[in-house]
Amino acid sequence: MELEEAVHDRLGLPPTGRGTVEARLARLAELLERVEADPSLMRHLLDEVSGMARRCSGTLGDTEPVVRLRGRCPLCASVSLRAFPLRRAVLCINPGCRCPHTACGCHADRAHRHSWPEGEWAELAVGGAVVLEEITAALNGGSTVVAVSR
Repeated sequence: MELEEAVHDRLGLPPTGRGTVEARLARLAELLERVEADPSLMRHLLDEVSGMARRCSGTLGDTEPVVRLRGRCPLCASVSLRAFPLRRAVLCINPGCRCPHTACGCHADRAHRHSWPEGEWAELAVGGAVVLEEITAALNGGSTVVAVSR
């Protein structure tokens, strides 16, 4: 309710009526094009929705398997690369790691971790950080090292 009210207020829209959580989220989704035009509002919306998703997953007991990868992060040289099979991504879990691309979410949000989606694994492997076959094996049923909330 508060998120919807904040978005409406920032966009200069009248207050909304009552509604279930599902109805409110659907109304927010309908406003995404307008929200996207305001980068700070979009960042706020993404942060809030991510937080809601984490709290829901934690409450439901959802965990995502995480596989530790050998090698060092090409950005921070830490041994902190992890494969997240459900996301089909490799992340550096070092909280201090930041990439050189200022548009990346790792600069805007301290909780955001730099990630390499599936399309960038070859690039990650070329940098010598990790072997491409190890990434593929880890994401296709490699040994789970630890489980984390999504």
